[in-house]
Amino acid sequence: MDDEIFENPRLASIYDPFDSDRSDLDVYESMVNEFDAHTVLDFGCGTGTFACRLAVKGIKVIGLEPAEASLKVAKTRC
Repeated sequence: MDDEIFENPRLASIYDPFDSDRSDLDVYESMVNEFDAHTVLDFGCGTGTFACRLAVKGIKVIGLEPAEASLKVAKTRC
């Protein structure tokens, strides 16, 4: 079940500027590198921040997100 805040299109569109410090993703990127992953399933991808971070490095990413508004934002990125 998605959280209402992530389902609201107006809130989803401004989520990233208000949560710009994504150093929390460093540990997950380290795991991707450690396992030499070429494809990653980003379950709960939100607005696509982590998916794009990996995609620009040539990693194939499949993003799944239950909140349609967040997924629409993700589809416009990278």
